[in-house]
Formats: sequence, structure tokens, C-alpha cells
Amino acid sequence: MVNPVFTTLMDSLNAQIEALNKSGFKLYDAENRDYFIERIKYDGENIVNIYKLISVIWYNC
Repeated sequence: MVNPVFTTLMDSLNAQIEALNKSGFKLYDAENRDYFIERIKYDGENIVNIYKLISVIWYNC
């Protein structure tokens, strides 16, 4: 079971990403600049990828 605080954090980050994308501020993938981040999804295993995406978000803002 996922922690409710973590779920809230993910929802908040996704809302921020959506708002930035709608305003024309794309958060591009650090490894492939041809793609931008539309949403973050946690599959229960890839917590490292979540931290990586969060650091990309903070770096690009």
C-alpha cells in the first residue's frame, strides 16, 4: 500500500507539471531532450526514477 502522503505529493507534482505544460513551460527529459515530462507515475518499484524526475523538475524551474 502506498503512503497517503506520498500519493498527495505525486498528485501535487503532477498538477504542477500539468499547469507548467499548459503555460508553455515544458519540462524536458534530461536524457532525451526530444521528449517532455507530461506526468509522473509510480509503479511501486522505481522510486529512484521518481527522485530523478523530481530533481529534473526543480532544475528546470
